[in-house]
Amino acid sequence: MAVTTHEGQDNAYRTYPGVLEASGTIQAAAGDTVALRLGELHTAGGSVSNVSDQIALLPAAQIARIEQRRFQAGTTILAGVGAFALAATTYVFLLIIAITNAF
Repeated sequence: MAVTTHEGQDNAYRTYPGVLEASGTIQAAAGDTVALRLGELHTAGGSVSNVSDQIALLPAAQIARIEQRRFQAGTTILAGVGAFALAATTYVFLLIIAITNAF
């Protein structure tokens, strides 16, 4: 899919052909176009640099799927507690080894 971006600084439009994936925040949607504030843009050749925060105009007919991601506090807290427990266990284990080798 070809994606056109709009750069607010110099009010220029730029087209990127062969886009496979675009990520960001939807700013607006019309019947045939979705305006997306870009986070990343990927083509078959790899990631496109310097497109973050630009507005991309995506043809709605060529969008294969849209995913919504949400922050999940419970999962994040659980992962943090698990990482802390692993670090604390490792610290205690190394401390026991250091004490037993000192004697």
